[in-house]
Amino acid sequence: MKYLNMENAQIEIRVNSISNLKKILKLYISDFEQLNIKRLIISTSYKDLNKFIKVINDNVNFNNISFLIMIKTNLIYVPSVSFENIILINVSNKIHNNKNIYNQIVLKREKIDSITKALHNDINIIVEPKIDVNNIKEFNDLLLELYDKNLDMEISLDGFLIPISLIKEHPCNAYLCDGWKCGLKISQLPRVLYIDENYMIYPHKLLTPNLCVGKLDGNLSIILKEYLNSEQYMYLRELEKRVFIKYVLNYPYDLFPLDRYLELEFLYDKQS
Repeated sequence: MKYLNMENAQIEIRVNSISNLKKILKLYISDFEQLNIKRLIISTSYKDLNKFIKVINDNVNFNNISFLIMIKTNLIYVPSVSFENIILINVSNKIHNNKNIYNQIVLKREKIDSITKALHNDINIIVEPKIDVNNIKEFNDLLLELYDKNLDMEISLDGFLIPISLIKEHPCNAYLCDGWKCGLKISQLPRVLYIDENYMIYPHKLLTPNLCVGKLDGNLSIILKEYLNSEQYMYLRELEKRVFIKYVLNYPYDLFPLDRYLELEFLYDKQS
């Protein structure tokens, strides 16, 4: 079992100790490669970032992997050790200008000018959408304003945003077809996995036992294969179908935040 290239699969792992980092690198790097993930994001608050990077450099043969390794952290300083094979995602308020550092900035009206200034100064920026699905117009208005101010710039958006036209043309992009009827043969696996500090795996950072994939305590491919036959996966499929019927068909904007609407439907169930 593996992801197709077009699925652009991503795994984010919360790691806050050197011992846990070493465990992940030793036991699961080959699993991630076999699954054909495209990005491994290591989210951490570990203060000695230099040591963190050194452990990755010492334990990963970058010639043997095809995916990006990224560290997401509150970046106070530019590391003094080499990180040429690693992308740093900076979530602090301080902007760093380095080819391997991407500064994540939340999309708010008061941040649009600073995002624009950074883009025009060739500083790497990831725009993090702040989406309230009960007021989806506000997000789309802000996005349009950002695009209007940066017509010739390439803007990287964080989050699981899918062109609505692509969902309607190929519902398998929103997990609504088995991938065989349309001929794409998509895996049906969640394309975004989040693994917390207790090694529990969740789809799309939907942190609830009702949707949990399981615990990372063996071969990840086998864990995911078993998940496809679980009650948690069946519930995820039910939420996906509801989202398509209730929101996708009449959605008036270009980009659809699938994960946020899945979360909304789950919260409706939880409150009822």
